Amino acid sequence: MRQLKIKKILAWLVDFFVHFYGVLLFFTIFDTIVLKLSISIQIIFVIILFITIYLSYSKKDILFGGRSLGKRIFSLAIYSELGVAVDYDVKKKRGTIEMFTFPLDFWFLLFLGRQVADYVCKTNVMDYKEDRELLKQ
Repeated sequence: MRQLKIKKILAWLVDFFVHFYGVLLFFTIFDTIVLKLSISIQIIFVIILFITIYLSYSKKDILFGGRSLGKRIFSLAIYSELGVAVDYDVKKKRGTIEMFTFPLDFWFLLFLGRQVADYVCKTNVMDYKEDRELLKQ
């Protein structure tokens, strides 16, 4: 159980830093190129930036074949509390919740072993098993 909790925290950190450095890259581009352009172009760029950040973070479990990069590295996946694989809609809802709760998620993982979205969507991140994926179909 403790090993699973550590894997969940490490997977969360991988996902966080992938998106953090993605945002950092965008702001670097913004700082060096876009600030030299007109204010309307700057506003459009900022809007595109926030839409990209939102979509990439909230859809991270969908973009990488149903599992985020961190979950894939540590061989984890999202399942219902009963251990059955969840469908696209649940992952989409979970991603949207994570977008707003990610500052709390690390502390929830550290002390409770689950993210805020897990409690809301009645899911849990567990070790990946092929046979659980077959139950979904």
